[in-house]
Amino acid sequence: AEKIQGGGYKKNARISSFLASFPAHAPQYVLLVMIDEPQGKRETGGYATGGVVAAPAAGRIIARVAPILGVPPMIDAPPDITRPLLAAAIVR
Repeated sequence: AEKIQGGGYKKNARISSFLASFPAHAPQYVLLVMIDEPQGKRETGGYATGGVVAAPAAGRIIARVAPILGVPPMIDAPPDITRPLLAAAIVR
């Protein structure tokens, strides 16, 4: 999102955000990551969007916090856990 300044938008000033929930198969927690005025890098092609800067941060935060909350990692999760999620998305 662009930042407001003096009745307009501040040039080249943004807030990038990413909203995540976990665990994916039965969400119990929500995490919002907001990065104030992120800077694009060469390896991101100059982009500083939520998916490029905030989503990886959310993944790292969840990886550290989930075990503390008693949420085990889902390694090689069976494919059938996505069916209820897809069904819920279609119904809505």
